[in-house]
Amino acid sequence: MIRFLPKNIQWVPIAQISNDNLTLFTQTYDSSALTQSIKELGIANPLILKTLGEDKFQIVCGHRRAYAAKELSLETIPAWFISENSSETELIRLNLIENNRTYGDIERGGIIAKLVDCETPESSIIKEYMPMIGLERSKNLFDQYLRSSQLEEDLQEVFHQLNVPIRTYNICFSWTPNGQRAIRDVLAKLKPGVNKVRFLLETIDEIAHKEAITPENVLSSEEISKFLEFGETAGIIFDKTQEYLFKRRFPELGQLKTNVILAKDKLKLSDQIKIKTSDSFENGEIRLEIKFSKLEEILNYSNNLAEVAKSEEMEALIHLFKLMERT
Repeated sequence: MIRFLPKNIQWVPIAQISNDNLTLFTQTYDSSALTQSIKELGIANPLILKTLGEDKFQIVCGHRRAYAAKELSLETIPAWFISENSSETELIRLNLIENNRTYGDIERGGIIAKLVDCETPESSIIKEYMPMIGLERSKNLFDQYLRSSQLEEDLQEVFHQLNVPIRTYNICFSWTPNGQRAIRDVLAKLKPGVNKVRFLLETIDEIAHKEAITPENVLSSEEISKFLEFGETAGIIFDKTQEYLFKRRFPELGQLKTNVILAKDKLKLSDQIKIKTSDSFENGEIRLEIKFSKLEEILNYSNNLAEVAKSEEMEALIHLFKLMERT
């Protein structure tokens, strides 16, 4: 059990506080608001420190406050102290209790890894600590989050910044460090949303298995390298990368997709009538979208559709979709 020393606040020289990160769980944070608050009001909530030796202290709680104080060039900072006999596991527990916040999945993996490094029993981590960081008591989850902490550090940082959940990035657990670094570079440049991250990871992994190569081989392709080198927007780069990966993963479907686009262009439809299909054609449907503002426009478009429906081009388009159903 953690024991606090008599609760008299002491002012500690910041220079004597070590950079030990045992209880630093925050992956990244913006300290500007806290810095401004301390600048105007001072530090209302003292740090909790543990004495390491003569004139040397370890932060148990208050890493962000200490960082902000350094940013402001403060010389001393207020602190409580805990017993020097407190174990590392107890220090982690105290920090979790004091913070009582929501952690990202990368942060959760880091916390579990630190508890393991402190030789905290696995059963204790699952029973006591996982609920404290918002996780169910599960051996499977324990293993998953522990593996999460073993990803390349820079990749962990990117996943955290993009708020990617573990169920999306766990596919990378089997990737080599080179593969992890390669996808990190792509994600850091494109900064895609979670669904786009899922597409990239799953498709790259599927291509690697299908072609019996590694994910880094897929990512080092000449096409993807060119996309990343061009000075285009992240959105355009992602679209080109997505199209390339889709065609490589489903070469037959990729060709069919090209044929569908050509067949749609041959239809003699009014500019106000659009044919819509899903990118992956997974539902096998063709949808029509009509824009109109007058009743006579509907009649004219209906006549146009009736003519197009009888054309060889429409028959060819429907035939392509039947081919897709068998692909």
